[in-house]
Amino acid sequence: MGKKFWLWFILCLIVVSILSFFIAYKMTINRINQREELNDFYEEDDYDIIDYSNQENINNDENVEDTSDISDDDFVSDSDMEEVESSMKDVVTEVTKIELYKKYANGEIIESDEIEKESILRYSRNMLEDYAMEYMQNPSEIDIEEGITSFYVQSFSPEKVVFIKTYNNEYQEYYQLYLDEENKVLVAVTPDGKELTFSVKIESLSLEDIENLKAPGIKVYNEEELFAIIESYSS
Repeated sequence: MGKKFWLWFILCLIVVSILSFFIAYKMTINRINQREELNDFYEEDDYDIIDYSNQENINNDENVEDTSDISDDDFVSDSDMEEVESSMKDVVTEVTKIELYKKYANGEIIESDEIEKESILRYSRNMLEDYAMEYMQNPSEIDIEEGITSFYVQSFSPEKVVFIKTYNNEYQEYYQLYLDEENKVLVAVTPDGKELTFSVKIESLSLEDIENLKAPGIKVYNEEELFAIIESYSS
C-alpha cells in the first residue's frame, strides 16, 4: 500500500510539472505574438496630424475637449492678478524699518530695538499679528517683571512696521549689568544705551554669580548700587 501511494504521488508531480511547463510555454508564445502585432501596427499605421490653428478641426475632433462653453469668469482676471502680486509685495523686507515702542503705566514711552528684523523677514501683517500673539503666550522674563499687558502691530507697510508693547508697571530707569566671560569684564548698559566696561577677576566669582550675570544679566536701578556691586565683584 505504501509503495503504490508513493508511485501515485511521483506520477502526479510529473503530470503537474508537465502541465505547468505547457502553460508557461503558451503564455510566452502569446506574449511574443502580441508584441509582433503591436510592432506591425506601429509600422503600418499612418497618423493624422491635427492642425490646431484651425478652430473647425478642434471642434470636429471628438478627442479634443470643447472649451467654447467656458466663460470669462473661469479665468483669472487682471485685477485678481494685481491683487495677488500686491499681497506678495506687502511683506517685511531687508529695507523695512522696524520700530518698537514700550508704553508704561506712568505715561513713559521708550523706543526699543529688541526685535531682530531677520526673524520676521517675508512676514505679512497677518503673520506679524500671529507672531505678537504667540509672544504674549510666552513673554521674556524682563517683560514679565515689567508687567507686560499687550503686544500688537500698530501700523504696517513695506517701508515701516510699528509694534507697541504696553505695561501695567511704571517705568524705572535702570542699568543692565552682565558678565562678558570672553573678555573678562563686567558690562553695564546705561539707561540711554551706552556700554561701560569694568575689569573683573572671574576666578574669584562663584558659580552662582557667574550664572546670575550671564547676559542679559541683572537690573540695577541706581548708580550707587551699580558701583557697589561692581566693586564687590572686582575686589
